[in-house]
Amino acid sequence: MGNTEANETNNGFVDLTEEQIKELKDKHGKIYRIKLEGGKQCWLKAPTRKVLSYAGLAGKQDHLKFNEVLLNQCWICGDEDIKTDDMLFLSVCGELEGIIEVQKASLEKY
Repeated sequence: MGNTEANETNNGFVDLTEEQIKELKDKHGKIYRIKLEGGKQCWLKAPTRKVLSYAGLAGKQDHLKFNEVLLNQCWICGDEDIKTDDMLFLSVCGELEGIIEVQKASLEKY
């Protein structure tokens, strides 16, 4: 991450300073932190249309692949165990939809 190296604390959290968060937001736009009860956490960036397309294709045969692709492609930093430990991975899966933000749209017919 260059100048935005994560600071590993004693309790397993990957903490970023306000300056590091600002730098990441400048680079990636919106960023997200997912925290687990056991002290693990990760930082993610919003997915691009290309990432969502790739995840959608991967998820057609295995619905967990969608989440796996999304997590890996949007990963900034965090506890690597989240990507490899099944229990931790499944725990973050429910939060991943939150990084896909869309605006409300309306259709008008004339």
